Amino acid sequence: MEYLLDVLNEYDLVGNIAQYENEGVAAPEDEYSPEAEDIAYRLGECKAPEELRSVIKEVFDHWFDNPHMPDDRLDAATEKIWYEYQKSRGVELPEPSKQVTSTWDKPDNS
Repeated sequence: MEYLLDVLNEYDLVGNIAQYENEGVAAPEDEYSPEAEDIAYRLGECKAPEELRSVIKEVFDHWFDNPHMPDDRLDAATEKIWYEYQKSRGVELPEPSKQVTSTWDKPDNS
């Protein structure tokens, strides 16, 4: 389930990757690996995208002590993970369409 880590890195739910970039450092490719493993472990219990969204939120709450996660990022990541999971099971779904509009702004160091 390599796609889990790819999706979590892409949507950067808590801004860790953006923080590395803001500091001019490359983020580790496995930045969200523990979270991806926890989600993978629980993915089979999810019967609907809403349940997956709850699992993702619970996992990130556990690892980051109730972090700020913009809803658009959480919703887009949920949709993409659900799509990839269903695809891996031979279920065809429409391509994910949710967009991320929130940004992780650079701090003002002036």
